[in-house]
Amino acid sequence: MKPEDLDWMIYHLLLRNPDIGEEDLSFHSNASQDEIRASLQRLFSANLLERKDDGFRIVSIQEMILRCQAKYDKKCRFLIENGVIKVKFDSGPKDD
Repeated sequence: MKPEDLDWMIYHLLLRNPDIGEEDLSFHSNASQDEIRASLQRLFSANLLERKDDGFRIVSIQEMILRCQAKYDKKCRFLIENGVIKVKFDSGPKDD
């Protein structure tokens, strides 16, 4: 199976059952644990899900947009850490 097809399947399995673990994802997708971990990492890197202590959570469209803005917009005044939006402090000179 292509990695993007596995990612699509894992994404939808998580949508249907947010509490599903890696072992069950492996069973339902017929993929190895290593393939599941790689897929989850790709989904995380693409800002489609977030890691939690007890697993993963699919993020909303609004969260995806904010995460992308915080990550790629150099003028963005906020960042997101562990699901918390924080204001970036500007260390440059202030305009009066």
